[in-house]
Amino acid sequence: MLRILLATSVLSTWFLSCPLLQSALAAERQFEELCLVPVKGGQPTQEDFGASWRMVAKFVAFDDIPRPIIYPHNRAGVWTIDDSNRFVLFGGKFPQNLIQDGFASDPERGNVIGTSPSKGVFVARRGETAFTLLYEANDSPLRSPHDITYVPRFKGFALSDPSGLYLLDQRFNLESLPLQAKGDPGTVFDLPELNALILNPSKKVYLRDDSGETALLATLEDGDFVVKTHLTQEGQIYIKTYWNELTVSPPSVDASGRFSEVKDAHLIRQRPPPAAIPEMISGPKIWGRTFFWLSSGLWHEEDGTRTPIALPFDAASFPIAGVDAYPRQQNLIVFSLAGIYVLDIEGTWKTVPRSKGLASRLTTGLGVMPDQRGLLIAGQEGLYLLASAANVAADACLK
Repeated sequence: MLRILLATSVLSTWFLSCPLLQSALAAERQFEELCLVPVKGGQPTQEDFGASWRMVAKFVAFDDIPRPIIYPHNRAGVWTIDDSNRFVLFGGKFPQNLIQDGFASDPERGNVIGTSPSKGVFVARRGETAFTLLYEANDSPLRSPHDITYVPRFKGFALSDPSGLYLLDQRFNLESLPLQAKGDPGTVFDLPELNALILNPSKKVYLRDDSGETALLATLEDGDFVVKTHLTQEGQIYIKTYWNELTVSPPSVDASGRFSEVKDAHLIRQRPPPAAIPEMISGPKIWGRTFFWLSSGLWHEEDGTRTPIALPFDAASFPIAGVDAYPRQQNLIVFSLAGIYVLDIEGTWKTVPRSKGLASRLTTGLGVMPDQRGLLIAGQEGLYLLASAANVAADACLK
């Protein structure tokens, strides 16, 4: 007990003494009380095999459309949580493939575009609660649109299709973008520092400048694909794939404007072998610190050193199921069989009322509702929103 109290005291001292937190502490000293709000109609059915976690396989939310997009594991349709906190079908014409559907938003106008290889291209305009069809699949010029990303300098979306690369502008007009490499451009990533796109068709990774000139950056192994990319401070193109990481120097351009061949790809990490010791899971980054966790404990990292954090429960008896942050940059949330616990910026732990006995080994944050209305979680008996008690009706919270 003395060791736990001492560790807690050290943790509180670290939180209060951290220079990065001083301005935040001065601006916000109060602990925001959180509570659990049951989602109406959020109880699992036979279609969900009686398991609430099966009701949410994929959660997508944008602040400019008031309802989240929820794909279940087993039950048919695409679902949402409406303004009355009820679990209902999303409605309207809509992409409906858990794996293949893609989404992107225009932060300037608030429009959200959805793509489905078998259905086409859809739009939900700012404030709308349903999607409408813009372009059908298998209709000229699109055959099977399968990836979309918003590109600010284009003032529109780069849209990938087996027939080529397209620009969907803010008026929803579609035009072909020049592309030296023929065929399906694959997944598209923006690289604004170079006025370029990264394209990932099958195993290839290309750089495409805004004139359409392309250069092959890397060839991946079977089954691998690009996850994210950016330009490093050293001016290298960083590419993270499902299995590996690598950096590539941007190709030079000759007098005719053509890219030179890339020869200096540097592999940072090869596919790791199975670990004998479980690797810590990277959690949220808040208050200038990154948090890591296992079912047996919680750590924060500073200058490459990870320090354990004393928990208000015994993780050996009540394993951690997940770690999240809600509201954004304000509280650390720890899900455990012992209950749901909140760590605030001052290093104080509090238990969410009525959370003990509600959480399971699979309870964790599933996604944040639009406009921070709550963090969706799956409890043992149904879906709940972890929400600010000040922002919901007095009788909405579990007591």
